[in-house]
Amino acid sequence: QVWTSHVLVVDVDFIPSAGLDRSVMSTVKTINDGQNKSIPYNQYALVVPAFERLFPLEPPCQNTHDCLSIATAEGSDFIPRSMTSLRSCITDKENGECIAFRSNNFVRGHGPTESNEWLQKNDTQNHRPVSSFSDGYEPYVIIPWCPTGNSNRNYIPLKKYFQDPWAPLSPYYDERFLGYGKNKVQQTQHLNYRGYTFSVIPAVGFLVHLPHEKSIVAQKWMTKNNYAMYFLFLEYKKELKKRYSEKNKEHGEDD
Repeated sequence: QVWTSHVLVVDVDFIPSAGLDRSVMSTVKTINDGQNKSIPYNQYALVVPAFERLFPLEPPCQNTHDCLSIATAEGSDFIPRSMTSLRSCITDKENGECIAFRSNNFVRGHGPTESNEWLQKNDTQNHRPVSSFSDGYEPYVIIPWCPTGNSNRNYIPLKKYFQDPWAPLSPYYDERFLGYGKNKVQQTQHLNYRGYTFSVIPAVGFLVHLPHEKSIVAQKWMTKNNYAMYFLFLEYKKELKKRYSEKNKEHGEDD
C-alpha cells in the first residue's frame, strides 16, 4: 500500500541518485502551490531521466548480487550517484561509459525525454515539457497518488474520473499486461489519454540501471512471438480512446 502524495514508478533494477526524493519535492511543491500555471493540478507526470553503463568488454560482475555489492560498496563510482559523477561516467570510454537508457537499442522507449540534452543544459531550476510522444514511450515518472486534501485547489480531475473521492489520483497498471513488455507503455498511454502533462524534472537527479543477467521473462519475450501482447496493446488504445471520448462528452468537452 502507498500512503504518500506521490509515487515514483520505476523498475526494481534502477538506483536513484543521492537525494532524488528531496530534490524533486521542490518541483512538486511548486505545482501543488499553484505557482506553475502550465501544469494542471493532479494531472502531471514528472519524468526522471534514466541512464545505463556500457562496458567495453565484459562487465565487472556477472549476476545481480555481485553487481549490487560493487554498486553499494563505500566510495564506489560503479553506479553514478551525483550529477558530477554522471557527467564523468558519460565520458569514461575506458571503464564503461554511461548513456541514456536504451538509447542504443530502443530509442522510442526513452528518447522523448532527451536525457543528453537535459544533462548538457544543466537547468537546475526549471522542468521541461516533453516535446514529443510515441507508442513506445515508457519513462520512469513521479505521479500524484494519495489525495492531499488541499482545499485551495480544484479537484475536478478527481471528481471527473472517480466516484470515490479517496481513490488514487492516478491509474494503476492494467493487469492484463503480464510479464515482460508493454506494461509501462500501457500506463504511459493511459496517463496521456487522461490528459496528464509530461515534464522532465530539473537537472537535480536521475536513475541508473543496475547491470544484471537477462531475466527469464525477458529471454522469452526476445525469443518468442509476442503478437498477442501487441494486439492487446492496440485494443487497449481503442478502449482508452472510447472511454475518454465518452467522459469528455459527459462533461461537455470536445473529443
